[in-house]
Amino acid sequence: MNPTQYERSAEPGARRFRDADRIGRLRGCIGYTTAVKPLFITVRDTAMFAALRDPRFHEVSVEELPRLKYEISVLSPLRRAVDVEQIHVGEHGLLMKNGDKEGRCFPGAVEQVGTG
Repeated sequence: MNPTQYERSAEPGARRFRDADRIGRLRGCIGYTTAVKPLFITVRDTAMFAALRDPRFHEVSVEELPRLKYEISVLSPLRRAVDVEQIHVGEHGLLMKNGDKEGRCFPGAVEQVGTG
């Protein structure tokens, strides 16, 4: 595809994350909660960051590359949930904030860690 076809994906609200998963276990995840670049550039950059700069993991080695499974999550605009009943596990992701700390949970993460 031509990079100009991806330009529309940089519209406000199109957030992206890049995951690298090894044998069913998260190997790296880096992304943006706001759209800052066109999608094709963000995918390129965050793939490298997830593999080499996620502080929770050692750098991905060349030997690991054939065994990795990659996932790209393009997030819809965030909405505040005022009631827990508005959240559908496995369908909705979450951005949780407490002071200056924040964490994210993607719908697919439920499959990896379970709900119980």
